[in-house]
Amino acid sequence: MSPPLSPSELKKLLDSKSVTLVDVRRKADYEAAPDLIPGAAWRDPEQVESWSRELPK
Repeated sequence: MSPPLSPSELKKLLDSKSVTLVDVRRKADYEAAPDLIPGAAWRDPEQVESWSRELPK
């Protein structure tokens, strides 16, 4: 398992477009969240089989 990333390390990766960050919180939790991670894409965890093949490898 990789070590955790700091917020600044994550920002660098997102800015470089070298990673895809997927937010898989349930829809109600996502919509109620006061803060979102800029650059993260929300995907419905109930539909993972329909969208997982679209992710870069």
